Amino acid sequence: MKKSIAIIGGGPTALIAAYFLSDKFEVTIYEKEKTIGRKFLVAGKGGFNLTNSIKREALINTYFPKDKLRSPLETFSNKHFRMWLAQLYIPTYEGSSGRVFPEEGIKPVSVLRRIEYNLLEKGVIIKTGYELIDFKNNQVSFTNGEEINADYIVLAMGGASWKKTGSDGNWIHLLTKKGISTKPFQPSNCGISVNWDTNFLSAHEGKPLKNIAITYQNIQLKGEATITKYGLEGNIIYPLVSLIRNELNKNGSAEIELDLKPHNSVEELKNRLGESSNYKDKLQLSPQKNAILKQFTTKAEYVDHSVGIQKVKALQIRIEGLRPIDEAISTVGGVDFESLNDNYSLKAFPTIFCAGEMIDWDAPTGGFLLQGCFSTGFWVAKNIAHNET
Repeated sequence: MKKSIAIIGGGPTALIAAYFLSDKFEVTIYEKEKTIGRKFLVAGKGGFNLTNSIKREALINTYFPKDKLRSPLETFSNKHFRMWLAQLYIPTYEGSSGRVFPEEGIKPVSVLRRIEYNLLEKGVIIKTGYELIDFKNNQVSFTNGEEINADYIVLAMGGASWKKTGSDGNWIHLLTKKGISTKPFQPSNCGISVNWDTNFLSAHEGKPLKNIAITYQNIQLKGEATITKYGLEGNIIYPLVSLIRNELNKNGSAEIELDLKPHNSVEELKNRLGESSNYKDKLQLSPQKNAILKQFTTKAEYVDHSVGIQKVKALQIRIEGLRPIDEAISTVGGVDFESLNDNYSLKAFPTIFCAGEMIDWDAPTGGFLLQGCFSTGFWVAKNIAHNET
């Protein structure tokens, strides 16, 4: 008779763990919402990056802490992930910046249904409306009054972003009461708050800042950002958030350096401006770039061309804070790696494993978040199976 597995959660981490455990175990998924994969579907609306095609070491270096994610990412890499999807008849292609998407015409719901179909074919049972309220080594209890026993338990309940999908992180209180070391949730992959001038905001809210570069702690990224009522948002911001968050936590303040003309040198810009003070036309600054330059430059600096040009190339913008968790794409915090063995089982409960976003790790957007969830889910499945060999 096969041993039993109870997987708590119905996101991508839970689904891949169930898939690879079902060959040797009786697997049941317990999801608290009415349907599985709700956050998976919402994430797909913003551009369905399944993974990223960068090479192995570069992939691992994208994660923090990389030493704790190395084994899962090597064991189930981006190549393994794409091969697995292909086996499920979900072909993928590589887009810009290495991002990997389902082939055109394949929607997120189709990917989810294909995975679900294969799980059901493999005998996995999926139960919805089951919210965890308590657990022991081999027993879990739910708010609906049911208690079940299992040989192994996999906790894959997600982080704290996007509460509307059920990913609220409330489980952290239960684990903390159980003596498991956890860290408070904080936003990641989110916008930054900037104190805009009212007149600037009324004219430029919602408009893009194209062809810019942002430098923070010697890291420079090129691309574009969007001006919002609270600050700046976009893929050029998200990879810097973890560093910004650390400085905000430590010092209470942070600054980014904005290059409005990253493809031109200071000398080129000086020659183009000449004796004129018409930065907008002479340097071909968009109205929003020119307005930002004026907001964060004094009148004396703007008139002094030698200083003004330096500001065009290195405009210091104070960050007031990060956007709240409810607006973040992902979170850091959750189960501390110090609470886990190398196989991701809880030190205090060796038959209970954790995986996915409920563990305290961080990665930028661009396919890395889903890759981390699938890799850790596979890692847990592999180690549980290894226990039985």
